[in-house]
Amino acid sequence: MSDSHDRQPESGGDFPSPDEVMAALRKLGIVFVSKLMWAILDVVARVARTDATVLILGETGTGKNLWAELIQVLSPRSEGPFVEVNCAGIPEALLESELFGSVPGAFYGARFRKGKLLAANRGTLFLDEIGDMSPALQAKLLQAIEKKRFSQLGCDDTVQSDFRLIAATNKDLLAEVEAARFRADLYERLNVVTLDMRPLREHREDIPVLVQTFVAKHCAKYRRAVKTVSPEAMRILCDSDYPRNIRELEHVIERAVLMEVSDTIQPSSLKFNDVGVSSVEAALLYVLRRKYPKAKWCLEFIYLLTQYIEAGGNASKASKESEAPRKLFSRIRKLLSRLGVHIDTGQHIDWLDLLRRLDEMPMPDEENDDGHDDVS
Repeated sequence: MSDSHDRQPESGGDFPSPDEVMAALRKLGIVFVSKLMWAILDVVARVARTDATVLILGETGTGKNLWAELIQVLSPRSEGPFVEVNCAGIPEALLESELFGSVPGAFYGARFRKGKLLAANRGTLFLDEIGDMSPALQAKLLQAIEKKRFSQLGCDDTVQSDFRLIAATNKDLLAEVEAARFRADLYERLNVVTLDMRPLREHREDIPVLVQTFVAKHCAKYRRAVKTVSPEAMRILCDSDYPRNIRELEHVIERAVLMEVSDTIQPSSLKFNDVGVSSVEAALLYVLRRKYPKAKWCLEFIYLLTQYIEAGGNASKASKESEAPRKLFSRIRKLLSRLGVHIDTGQHIDWLDLLRRLDEMPMPDEENDDGHDDVS
């Protein structure tokens, strides 16, 4: 999403206007350009002004909580509370009182607790990681959802709460139902409108705009003067897989902003999963984005050039130590010559740059290679 993007969510009927949607996205810092995310936004715009229950599915770090809050901001309940509960982050013994509340004497050490369901009155209740809730508590929650009335622990009287429910999980709830770990009736009650938040690796076109947003955010936070990201660093960021999705990308950028000494983030400032991205790792990430024939050749190139360098640029020695045909190392030497690259055995190699340049050349089997060996 960006203000300059031509596309806007559909409007008409009882939908929020495009201006309202854009304002809400800016408020929450949600940015994207991909068709995939626009499709999700269209669903949000259609249901935001209803009280329909929404189930948000997706891997950890895909932004499920932000999209839940977006629904709240665009709804008639926007002035009411947005109450978030992480069902996986609260011990099971305490989750019931956290949700439904309690009165003194309900259990040992109990005190008055309003409870999240009551706190969400006239607003939105967001139950994150609902797939981790015990079946017994699921049954009580189902009754509260259907009747909007429930009893606090230690009290026979019921209280009423008018809340809209949004739930999220990183689990396959249908599989959990089939395994009898999640109630089928609660699943049906939740599965009215579903948002399927896809992993970041499936909408990589959003990475550059996310990077720009996170750079600006963390420069302001830490008062740093970083202004942009180098082309090579951006290519690494766009080629990387993020097991923890957008959350992981933001952590990578936050660290880079802190570590970078210039006004432009360089590859040396990037760190993924607590492991620095070396030139070889960046090159391997690049190879993984190629089609099979080119990827196979690029991996072979990395291997052969490494053996060639370790053999001091001696093709015969490299062949003997690696047990690879000598003509392959002669071919490597020819390729380096055509690339205008001179390799000294002790120098640092920018593997990513080499592979990009190699990628622009025809593969060996496309070159009518005569297979003759060099005499050196």
